[in-house]
Amino acid sequence: MQQLTLFISILSLFIPIFVSAGDGAFHVRGKLLCNGKPYENAEIELYEKNIIGKDTHLVTTNTTSLGFFSMKAAVSEWIGFSPNPYIHFANFCDPSNTIRSMQCAKTIKIFIPQEFVSDGHIPKMIFNIGDVELTKIETEKYGLEKFVYSIFSQKQCRDI
Repeated sequence: MQQLTLFISILSLFIPIFVSAGDGAFHVRGKLLCNGKPYENAEIELYEKNIIGKDTHLVTTNTTSLGFFSMKAAVSEWIGFSPNPYIHFANFCDPSNTIRSMQCAKTIKIFIPQEFVSDGHIPKMIFNIGDVELTKIETEKYGLEKFVYSIFSQKQCRDI
């Protein structure tokens, strides 16, 4: 009987971990500028960072003619893990990265701070990145990316 009581006591300590899957909702918005002018029609993607495997794509939008964007999503993460969302886009603001008919750009990641990730499936706060001048921004690196992207840069190219 004592073993059963001990087992139930130990199990009850872990129940909150198993019951609380990492559900999270987030809303992010901002304005992108290129040399002080609106960075219009730029594709912005919202992802959830995964520790193992490919990151989860959640939402895609484009900036308006004034450079604004707004996006929100909700995600369920593995039990015991918290969602780690970020926005991702290619920074084509620098025209010097043009090679023949291709323009290449560094990709930018901006992580949403955990205090802006709401429990559940409805965002309770908005993470406003404000006005971001693309000539002065660098990508945020997380985990293994700090090592990998110190050796390799992540670029995206397009026809011009």
